[in-house]
Amino acid sequence: MPGKARRVRVETRNAGERLDKFIARSAGLSRRRAREMVESGSVKVDGEERPPDYQLGQGQDVTYASGTEKKREGKLPEVRVIYEDEELAVIDKAPGVVVHPAPGTVSMTLLDALQKRYRSPELVHRLDKDTSGVMAVALNERAASFIRRQFRDRTVKKEYLTIAEGTVSPPAGEINAPLKRSSRSPDRMSVSWVGARSSATRYSLVESSGGTSLLEVYPLSGRTHQIRAHLAHLGSPVLGDTRYGSGRGGVSRQMLHAYRISFEIPGSNKRKIFCSPPPEDFTLLLRKLGYDLKKIV
Repeated sequence: MPGKARRVRVETRNAGERLDKFIARSAGLSRRRAREMVESGSVKVDGEERPPDYQLGQGQDVTYASGTEKKREGKLPEVRVIYEDEELAVIDKAPGVVVHPAPGTVSMTLLDALQKRYRSPELVHRLDKDTSGVMAVALNERAASFIRRQFRDRTVKKEYLTIAEGTVSPPAGEINAPLKRSSRSPDRMSVSWVGARSSATRYSLVESSGGTSLLEVYPLSGRTHQIRAHLAHLGSPVLGDTRYGSGRGGVSRQMLHAYRISFEIPGSNKRKIFCSPPPEDFTLLLRKLGYDLKKIV
């Protein structure tokens, strides 16, 4: 193993955890990067190479190259729990919180906080840093697979609230526009009909006021930045979106809120709906712009 190795002892609460997941958590890496490290042989368990899905035992020593992990500092984000059972947690994510560590991340993330609270939390979907609202978190591999299958089959129903620039026209419709990463700006998604993935977003205008529009938005697919890119394509980007819009527009973040999600609960045949009321900055802005808050369902 090149370079100095870091050794981590497997504690009781991590016994039975997959090796790639253990490395991802310990080193602050994505699961893909952790899996690549394991497959390359740069991770050892008690001095031996193991596959990514190897289940760790209490007291085992895991070694990997030091310098791989990203040191993150600061206070752990608050975990606001909406629902919780043995296999699932549904949380209300605050705006401004990074969900998962990425290269260059220096602040504590939501995943860091979840790992402090739960033994083996698994993110089955994500929200952008500045997007607030409801998120589902699987608490074991079985539940993660069960929920991810619903996302693949598009049986998970999601509803967002957003304040968009301008008066949206037509007032209701479906945006069918394939998306792919922009060749000019890799951190942006762009509409393209060549080499892009099919993407669809349904929207409905609730009310227009103060040169903006309050929309209910329903993503029918789950592409990166889908709502933001589609509304920009429509000509009414999310207010405060510096990546796809005209700038902050006097607000502190992009005004996008994951309002409602519904799916079948692991371990049952019951479908449940979970809702997150818009946070204070969202509702204060609505009042400032002259909206009737009673129209938010």
